[in-house]
Amino acid sequence: MTTETALWIVGAIVVPAIGWAIHITYLVMKTKTEVGVLLKMHREPDKYGFGTLGTNENLKENTRAVRSLTHYFKWFIAEQMEKDPPPPLEGGATVVD
Repeated sequence: MTTETALWIVGAIVVPAIGWAIHITYLVMKTKTEVGVLLKMHREPDKYGFGTLGTNENLKENTRAVRSLTHYFKWFIAEQMEKDPPPPLEGGATVVD
């Protein structure tokens, strides 16, 4: 192999290698930015709605909604049947006729 051929091969390899290096550098920088955002969210979960404060508020709201719905069902049964609804089932109890 002559020097001229070796230089041509190296030149042909260098151009794509530079493009690949630029592309990988761009991907690493983008990944670093996104990981930084995730770390910030991880360190301040309540600020982004992932912490216990947000979960507790959701749980309170769901409990309130279920209680309201339960009250409506009791009222609906009383209106339809003109008698009080049956008592709630505790645990895994079954209804016996």
